[in-house]
Amino acid sequence: MLKQVLTPKQVADAIGVSEASLKRWCDKGLIPATRTAGGHRRLPISGVVQQVTRIVFGLYFAGHSVVDICDKVVASVFHEIGHRWEDGRVQVYQERRSCEICTSALFQLRSALPAPPANAPTAIGATLEHDPYTLASAMVAVSLREMSWKAESYGPGHPCDTLAAAIQDMKPRLFWLSVSSIPSAPAFIAECNNLYDVAVANGTALALGGRALTDQIRKEIRYSAFCDNLSHLTAFAKTIEGVPVSENVPLIT
Repeated sequence: MLKQVLTPKQVADAIGVSEASLKRWCDKGLIPATRTAGGHRRLPISGVVQQVTRIVFGLYFAGHSVVDICDKVVASVFHEIGHRWEDGRVQVYQERRSCEICTSALFQLRSALPAPPANAPTAIGATLEHDPYTLASAMVAVSLREMSWKAESYGPGHPCDTLAAAIQDMKPRLFWLSVSSIPSAPAFIAECNNLYDVAVANGTALALGGRALTDQIRKEIRYSAFCDNLSHLTAFAKTIEGVPVSENVPLIT
């Protein structure tokens, strides 16, 4: 079970700010904090989520696009968290907790966006089995929703067969696959190519992205678009949103 209270250092590491900044936020009342018998601060998870949500909404209402918030702020923070994890300065639970905090903030932002029109193109996405990360897929969903797409993240850890069934049943304009972990390269290559074949048969474009997709793996898989960031993915989405599904033949780009 995850802790319900954290130290300022744990939260600072999780959301990519200095511990001094975190303590200033506490002193200003931006994040509620309690004190232990020894006088040490402890921060409830709910308060941390509220502060991250304020930051995200503040950026959005200041005129920044969801794509820019995700690419330039959230992704940048998690790039730094990744370095800290590699150096042993961040524990796995802290990384996962930070993912949950940011995902919660993005979910609230998504709920505040206007509903897409009835004739909006559909997009769905997920991760394959043994890939537990949810944040990237959540960022895609809210970025496409800002573009007035009907976009839904199906979450992490799906067997290939069930994602193929989702494509066949939903026939989305776009299916995205976030790839943060690949336990077996041969198995992933086979599954990815199978998803591509199903996508082509159903008039769906398959977009891939993620830190686990090495140059060697990319040479052995088929896809409609490879996206290094959300700006690339949304630019690709714009090129296909007005094309009838029946005319869509995904091309490797």
